[in-house]
Amino acid sequence: MASTTLPTLSSPSQGSRGGSAAFAPWLTDRHSQAMVVAALGVVLILFASTMDAIWLDRGSFSGASTFDALAAFKLAARGMAVALAGWLLLHLGPGRWIIRDPAVLLFTVFFLYAAITSAYSAVPMLSLTRALSFLGILFFAVVLVRFVTEAGRFELFWNGLYHVLGGYVALIFVASLVLDAAGMRGSEGRLASLYGPNGAASLAGLAFIWSYVRLAGGRWSAACLVFLAVSGAFLVLALSRGALLTVLATCALYALWRRRGMVSVAVAVTVAGVVLAAVAGSEQGPAGLSEFFTRGHDLERIQAMNGRVPVYLYLLMEQFPQYPWFGVGFQMMSEGGLEVDIPTHIVARRGSWLPGHAHNAILQVLVGTGLAGLALYTAAWAATLRGLVKRVRLAAPEAFEALMPLTLFILANSMVETTLTGTIDPNYVIAAIGVGTCAATYPMGR
Repeated sequence: MASTTLPTLSSPSQGSRGGSAAFAPWLTDRHSQAMVVAALGVVLILFASTMDAIWLDRGSFSGASTFDALAAFKLAARGMAVALAGWLLLHLGPGRWIIRDPAVLLFTVFFLYAAITSAYSAVPMLSLTRALSFLGILFFAVVLVRFVTEAGRFELFWNGLYHVLGGYVALIFVASLVLDAAGMRGSEGRLASLYGPNGAASLAGLAFIWSYVRLAGGRWSAACLVFLAVSGAFLVLALSRGALLTVLATCALYALWRRRGMVSVAVAVTVAGVVLAAVAGSEQGPAGLSEFFTRGHDLERIQAMNGRVPVYLYLLMEQFPQYPWFGVGFQMMSEGGLEVDIPTHIVARRGSWLPGHAHNAILQVLVGTGLAGLALYTAAWAATLRGLVKRVRLAAPEAFEALMPLTLFILANSMVETTLTGTIDPNYVIAAIGVGTCAATYPMGR
C-alpha cells in the first residue's frame, strides 16, 4: 500500500504538543485550535451566503441593484474562504500535495475549463465568476482539511462541522416558521424559507442523514436527536419531492449496508408518520399525495417529478446536439420551456442561450460544457468515490461513515435538482470537504 497520512486523520493526539513540524514554531496548540474554530465560522458564512431571500416574493425583485448586492455578498463570502485558505497555506507550505489527489486535480481542471467556456457564454461574467467560485471553495476545503489533519485537529473539525450544520438548519427552520406565521407561506403549501424550497430541503437532508448515521452508529446525544427531529420536519414541510425521495433512499441503502434494521425502521416510521400527518392536514387530504408527486406533464410543469422527463428529453435531444463537444458556456442553456434564473435586466449575447435550471446536474454539465466537460466531471466524481472507499475508509472510519452516504445523497439529489452545478449551496460545500478529506490521506511529500 502506498504511504499515506492515515493515522493523522483519526488520531488528534498527534497535534497535542503544538502541531506538526510543518508549521512555523510559533503555531502552538492554541493557535491551531483557534484557526479550526475560525474555519468553522467561515463555513457558517458560506452556508449563509447561499440564501435566496427574494424567493419569498419574486415580484419584489427590484432589478440590477438588488441583484448586484446579493452577488457582491456571495462573492465576498467566497473570497473570505479563499483568503483563509491562503493564510492556512502559509503555515503548511505549498507543494504537490495540493493537487496530488486525482479528484482534486480533475475537479480543478474541470472548473478551469468551465471558466474558459465563459468566452462564448451568453452571460460571460456569470459563467466565469461561478466557475471560479466553485474552484475557490474547493481550494478552501482542500487546504482546510489538510491543515486540521496536520495539526491533529481533524476530529475536532469533523464534530464541529456536524454541529455547525445541525445548528444552522435549526436556525433556518425557526426563521422559516416565523415567516410562515407572518403569512409568507410558499406556493403549494410549502413552508416559507430564506432558501428556495428545494435548497431548504437539500440543506435539511444533509443534517438529517448525518444525524441518522450518528444515531445508527450508537452515538446518541441530545443534540443529535434534536437535529434529526428538526431537519426531518424541515424536510417534510419544504415539500421537495426530489429531496424526500433521495433522503429516504440514502437512509435505506445505509441501513442495508450496515444492517441497522431497528434504527432504520424507527426513523422510517417516524418520517412516514410526519408525511401522512402533513398530507392529511392539507386541503386535498390523502387524495393529494399522488398529485403531489405526479402533477405536470409538459415543460411548464417542471416542478413535478414526472413533469421533468420531457425537459430531460428536450435537453438531450434538442439542445445538446447543437453544441455537442464544448457546450454553450458553463451554466447556460436555452430558455425555451425552461425556468430561467436570471434577472430580465441582463441581456444575453447569444440568441436564447441563458442561465437555466435543468434539475439535473449531468444534463446541465452536458449542455453547458459539452462532452469534454462531462468527461472531466464524471471522472472527478469517480475518483472521489474511489478515494473515499480506498483511503478515507481506512484513514478516518468515523468520517467515512458519514461522508459516503452524504456523498451518495448529494449525487442522487443532483439528478433531480442542480445542487452541484447551479449556485454554490451547502451540498457543494460538504462535497468539497469530502474531496478535501480524500486529499488529506496523501502525505505532504516535501
